[in-house]
Parts: sequence; C-alpha cells; structure tokens
Amino acid sequence: MIVSAENASGGLGGMAGVVALVMGIALLSLACVVFFLVYFALHRQSEIEEVEEGMGATIKRASG
Repeated sequence: MIVSAENASGGLGGMAGVVALVMGIALLSLACVVFFLVYFALHRQSEIEEVEEGMGATIKRASG
C-alpha cells in the first residue's frame, strides 16, 4: 500500500484563477444590475408627466 500526501494549496492551485474569474464576473454583474436599477429609478416618468405629455399632444392635434 502506498500513501501520498500533497499540500492543499498545490492541489487546488489551478482552481484559484477560475474562482477569481467567476467572482469577478459575479461582482461586475451585480454592479451592473444596481447601476441600472438606480438609473431607471431616477429617470422614471411619473404618471402626471405622462398625462401632461398626452394632453399636450392632443391639444396640438386639435389646434393644428
């Protein structure tokens, strides 16, 4: 019977780069989602603005 031992960091050394890449992509994706949520929350039209725009277009058509 032969028993061998290897340092744990040597055995998982190839996975460190893959784990770092996956974590980087996950963090970048999360940052993009947060950015778009904030952007759309700040640039969302209120219902009053939508009604005003609709009324303006109706008035222009009626007068024109």
